Amino acid sequence: MKRPDAHLVRIGVCIVLFFATLVLSFFYVNRIQSLHTDPDTTHVYRYHISMIPSGFNSTFWERVLDGARAEAEKQDAYVELAGQGFSDDMTETELLDMAYYSYTDGIILYPEDSPDVETEINKIVESGIPVITVGKDSQGSHRNGFVGVNDYFLGQTYGRELEKRFSGRGNQLVAVLYPGKNFNAESRSWFMQGLVHTVERDKFSFGNYIVHEEDGLSDAENLITELLTGDGDARMPDIILCLNSTISDNACSIIADRGLSGTISVIGFNTSEQILQAIRSGDLLFTVVTNPETLGKQAVGEVLRYLQYHVVNFSTNVSLEVLDQDNIGQLEDVYKSEEADDEKTALP
Repeated sequence: MKRPDAHLVRIGVCIVLFFATLVLSFFYVNRIQSLHTDPDTTHVYRYHISMIPSGFNSTFWERVLDGARAEAEKQDAYVELAGQGFSDDMTETELLDMAYYSYTDGIILYPEDSPDVETEINKIVESGIPVITVGKDSQGSHRNGFVGVNDYFLGQTYGRELEKRFSGRGNQLVAVLYPGKNFNAESRSWFMQGLVHTVERDKFSFGNYIVHEEDGLSDAENLITELLTGDGDARMPDIILCLNSTISDNACSIIADRGLSGTISVIGFNTSEQILQAIRSGDLLFTVVTNPETLGKQAVGEVLRYLQYHVVNFSTNVSLEVLDQDNIGQLEDVYKSEEADDEKTALP
């Protein structure tokens, strides 16, 4: 069989590369032309801000985005979700990289606890693009500012509620479940200090557990099941404190399935439609929340402060609220999805 001429092969490769480059160039030209443009109104804004939330299918982050966009609109800015419409499997590092190469003016980020994320944040900040962390901080990075509640104050809030709700019940064993992607060793330490310094130590005992997540899969269900099954003479917890909405959802579901809702109390963090329903039904005792629209508004304010004046608040505290059966009727509208029937499955 006659071998193909090497010269013709090289010509063919060059042609393929030429057309590939042409397609990519077309894509990027269109991308650049769309910068700062609201796809719904075609209005060209002065500033383009990218937001990377904790999950794209979250009631809480829908409302953060609402607050961010409302504040941005006042100052001729537009907030978009980095990576929207792309694969849900994209890592936070990849989303940061996408925002960076889209010529964004600023980034609002709920950061994962990862050296790769810190490195990416540092690269972006060094290029002159401000990064504001929101909800959780990335203390090891060079981020410009943080909007949210620090871990010590968060622990204090839970401690005060534990004292108020469980006083006089004897020693209560509290299992604290941390999402490993967002609570590193330093965060866990500060949270626990705030917690134990607010309660009477003889009334409460604490166990710390890390929920691991990889490739979208979490071991929360297995961990909670082990806690309820017990190991030898190990005591089942009286209270499970869950530090994200996914862990809370898992805990409520497993405890209800086992008929332990009246025996073990579940405490949550932030909101989802499932958490709101669990509070109504009594499966979740309470959840600690920040006002999502305030969070989005203040985060955008810090990005625009930097863009306009090259200064930013290093840390901006946002107040916390406790949502339970007593006040859910008054506060539910603040934290639920704008579509009450929950037909919305993704951030707009």
